[in-house]
Amino acid sequence: MPLAEMRPTIFRNHLRRQFVFRSGVGGFLLLAASLFLAGCAQSDSSTTHPDAPAVTAGFDGGIVVHVGCEDGVSTLKLGQSDKWVVRGLDRDLDKIRAARERIIGAGRYGPVSAAVWEGGVLPFIDNSIDVILLDNGAEVATEECLRALRPGGKVCFQKDDEWQNVVKQHPKNTDEWTHALYDASGGSVSKDLVAGPPERLQWTSGPLWTRHHEAVTGFQTMVTAAGRIFYLLDEGPHVSLFLPPDWQLIARDAYNGKILWESPFKQWGSPLFRYKSGPTHMTRRLVAVGD
Repeated sequence: MPLAEMRPTIFRNHLRRQFVFRSGVGGFLLLAASLFLAGCAQSDSSTTHPDAPAVTAGFDGGIVVHVGCEDGVSTLKLGQSDKWVVRGLDRDLDKIRAARERIIGAGRYGPVSAAVWEGGVLPFIDNSIDVILLDNGAEVATEECLRALRPGGKVCFQKDDEWQNVVKQHPKNTDEWTHALYDASGGSVSKDLVAGPPERLQWTSGPLWTRHHEAVTGFQTMVTAAGRIFYLLDEGPHVSLFLPPDWQLIARDAYNGKILWESPFKQWGSPLFRYKSGPTHMTRRLVAVGD
């Protein structure tokens, strides 16, 4: 699955190791579909389409799956903003070809893409998709939509000439990691009941390496809140340790790694500190609470 700002699409670095043990987001149990809908979520074969802002309302960005994308007109509208990565799916190969030509012609292929789908299982890892749009009569079992959706994500479908949403609820047995050492107590022990030894890789992203390995680490503390992760990263030039650092505060969707925003942090710490770990207070200065 081609994702903007993610290369490749499997996570195998330090972020993932911390995230699995600290926040437990990597292994959510699928909630019973009976809590939401019975049978299949589906879209009537009406020609009406929801507006893109309505589909993505309530999200800062992430990944949208457009099932029943046909020629890609609506898919392209969903992918107008760089906040979103959009994947179109359709059973008809000719329609997928037309969708790809349309997306390429608009210069958006990559952040927006399309692929043939055989029906049934959605080709995405558990708890990874922010929004699923069932369009043009496409049908996907409710259980399957909830499997692919991340907690807080939603599936949009048309029923009785009206567009409806079903939101995947957050499990009650998971927890957040809001401070460098779990919470303000510094106890390093989460109340999460889902986190455990890694069983698979959820997502991956760059950089492949940071600055000089004998200097202060270029990746600083990471915290989690409301389905997002926040961390400090030195994006300064790798060619020399003595060039100025470029610290960035980065927010990502914790379930699929999509960058939501970056903000420069001009005064975080010098890479020339005498210990690799840097000053003790550096890792404790980042706190995330709710929104």
